[in-house]
Amino acid sequence: MVKDYSLPVSEAVLIAVDLCCDLSSSESINLADTVLEAAFSLSNMFIERGTVHSMGWYNSRSGTVYTYKIESLDDLYSAFGLIYNSTTFYTEPYMAQLDMEHQQNMSHIIYIAPNIGEKNMELLNSTRNPACIFALLSAVSEDGAQSVPMSDEFNIIPLPCGKVGAALYDITL
Repeated sequence: MVKDYSLPVSEAVLIAVDLCCDLSSSESINLADTVLEAAFSLSNMFIERGTVHSMGWYNSRSGTVYTYKIESLDDLYSAFGLIYNSTTFYTEPYMAQLDMEHQQNMSHIIYIAPNIGEKNMELLNSTRNPACIFALLSAVSEDGAQSVPMSDEFNIIPLPCGKVGAALYDITL
């Protein structure tokens, strides 16, 4: 007998969508759109490769973290319908709500947020499961791509508004 090591069959990948932004400004709307575009693109890629995964987001209206298992395009469309119906403006980043319990069955977490900054980094360091592999994608305005913070713990990938496809094309998660 040969033991073949692989990821668990369950949804070991979580795409964490963070829409912590003020929707009163056009820049924030563009950043939120970039976050959603990147999450949809990544999820669609996982579906094409047959990788079952989850999409997660925070609904500030109910104060609840939601995760939705995605196996097909129908699941992806349903998840995005729920995300669009969630309140997008809130002051605490999503990672503040993603405690160890929500991370326990995950091997990879892809955190996509507008303008990942020091506050996000502190929350990630204090709440993350050290067994998870994290990838951080930071939606930025086109001129803010050089302002992405550096971290020894995480690889932060800038996603300039309007150039998500080009930014995602060459990355390794």
